[in-house]
Amino acid sequence: MKGRTVKIKAFETMFRQCFDNYFRPLTVYAMQFVSRKELAEDIVQDLFLNLYENKSYIQFRKLTANYLYKSVRNSCINFLNYQKVRDINNPQIQDSLSSNPPDPLQIIELIEFENKFVLAMESLSPRRKKIFEMSKIEGKKNKEIAEELNISVKTVETQICRTMKFIHKKLSKYILNILILFFIEIIYFFMQVN
Repeated sequence: MKGRTVKIKAFETMFRQCFDNYFRPLTVYAMQFVSRKELAEDIVQDLFLNLYENKSYIQFRKLTANYLYKSVRNSCINFLNYQKVRDINNPQIQDSLSSNPPDPLQIIELIEFENKFVLAMESLSPRRKKIFEMSKIEGKKNKEIAEELNISVKTVETQICRTMKFIHKKLSKYILNILILFFIEIIYFFMQVN
């Protein structure tokens, strides 16, 4: 037990040193991608939180500056890709949030929904995720996807159907709330027009 305590203290000392030495430089580096300081800090904090939660992994891997910078860069790119997809696929939501004074509870609900959606997408197998993104995000036809991935059209249809069921199951709690918010926005819009 005493040996384990010593290892934990040594890890925490190493972690604190790493955090103190790299937090600011990594934040400045992240700002080159995301431009907002608060967002850059969040990305770097998430990296350190992930490193801390995976202590056993770190003990077997030498933590290098190169690894930290690559991790921050990848996290920034993932965030920017997520933002891009969200902005492309949700113009009505973006318009409604910018034209009406936002209700904080609606924003929280929307953020929770988006986070759950991203988690659901990340839990898909790479192949199923690729098929779904090609269909729903890139707007490709099933036949195009089948030709590009060298699979049958039926396989594409099956994978999309399974993904939709999976996402519906994961997000069923939020779907009703989002629909209610959507209808409230429509009613509010028509009240302003009349």
